[in-house]
Amino acid sequence: MAKNKKKMSKEELETEGREHGIELDRRHSKEDLIDELEAVEAEEKEETVEKTDIREIAKKAVEAKGVVATEQHINDYIERFNLV
Repeated sequence: MAKNKKKMSKEELETEGREHGIELDRRHSKEDLIDELEAVEAEEKEETVEKTDIREIAKKAVEAKGVVATEQHINDYIERFNLV
């Protein structure tokens, strides 16, 4: 379970930022570091949702053709129609 960001030190926030592929500058205020980290986490969540939505659409399209939607069928459909 993630620690409450407000209770984290700047060093801990910096480490968590690196886990998300960003470098936080500890010279900034703790609030700014938290805002930046939360913005990155929100973007990652949005990207995950979009990918899930695309996979779900592809799965339904494959099944609509009367085919069992295996991972390979779904991936082929996504690639064929450039849904990535």
